[in-house]
Amino acid sequence: MATNIPTLDRAHAELIRTLVSLPAVRIVGTTADPADIENVAEHLQQIHQAAVRYLDAVVQDTARRLPGVGRHNWEEVVTILFDTMSGDDFDVVGALHRVGIRFDQAEAA
Repeated sequence: MATNIPTLDRAHAELIRTLVSLPAVRIVGTTADPADIENVAEHLQQIHQAAVRYLDAVVQDTARRLPGVGRHNWEEVVTILFDTMSGDDFDVVGALHRVGIRFDQAEAA
């Protein structure tokens, strides 16, 4: 019997699976050599790629569920959601409101 696993659950499981499969990067000795730097760079790229895939899945899923999102404002909405990752004090609800996302209308429906 096939199980219908939600997309975000699959994306999260894949992120965890990828991270667990990556061995910790180690620099042996007190000074890094070019091979060490290449290994670190590859390790960081693998982590970054896994994280970006997961973050993209979260942003896409969230954007699809917003009231008032459509082709006319999709790119702006996705950009706003990605901007929340900057860690800056960011009024995401206000930014979404400025591009046509109206939470008050969704609550009234």
